[in-house]
Amino acid sequence: MAGRENGDMSRRDLAVVPDLERELDELYGRPLGDFTAARNDLAKRLKKAGQTDEAACVAGLAKPSISAWAVNQLGRRDPERLRELLDAGEALVEAQRAALAGRGAERFDEAGRRQRDLIRALVPAAAAQLEDAGHRPSDAIKERIAASLRAASLDEDGRRLLEQGRLEDDFESVGLGLLTGLAPRGGEGATAVGSADERREARLREAREKAESARAEARRLADEAAQAERDADDARAAADRAAERATTLSKEANAAAKTAEAAEKALERLTPS
Repeated sequence: MAGRENGDMSRRDLAVVPDLERELDELYGRPLGDFTAARNDLAKRLKKAGQTDEAACVAGLAKPSISAWAVNQLGRRDPERLRELLDAGEALVEAQRAALAGRGAERFDEAGRRQRDLIRALVPAAAAQLEDAGHRPSDAIKERIAASLRAASLDEDGRRLLEQGRLEDDFESVGLGLLTGLAPRGGEGATAVGSADERREARLREAREKAESARAEARRLADEAAQAERDADDARAAADRAAERATTLSKEANAAAKTAEAAEKALERLTPS
């Protein structure tokens, strides 16, 4: 899956090319069905301009999964609330560090509630964008959107990709350390927090295992659907090329027929009666 590698396609190199970052922003903001053709067009233009390395990078960009595309649009449609989520995720990471240092769990609980509330608000917004684009988001897709928002908001690279709106697939944290092992190592309030956190950790572990199993199945089914959609896009692109070729050949055939007809008439005039 995506993880930290998601979207790391030499963007530092691409950033030095005039207007390419803007082109990439536009590419990931396009309707999902337009992505492949627009990506290929951008790569072709870069190659024609002599920017072969950049053209190769762009040509290698994967079409986003349907859930990643929906997440990418949030920064374009609801930037303020997405910014709040990025800040909430960062605050939650800091609150966990404080709890582990024995400075109490209240801040951690509050930060966690804030993150969950924002995700609950953003998932319907992402689903509405899919519906507006002609897609029907299933419960599995909505869960994948929520999981990506949750994981990416807790990860530095994930927050960057959310802000850029350039996820290629669902984001998964490389490590699952957050929300586990919350019992403070020592210091003021360690005893009071420890027992409650141990019980909470046990409940979270069980819930996490069940959720991960369900997410894995949802990802498998959604991946199959996304691949089918990519295959359909490729087939439509091939059909468009074939139709364009057929039109060209038809015009050439008509021109050849007119030339042949003119030649026959000229031959008749030159042939004695």
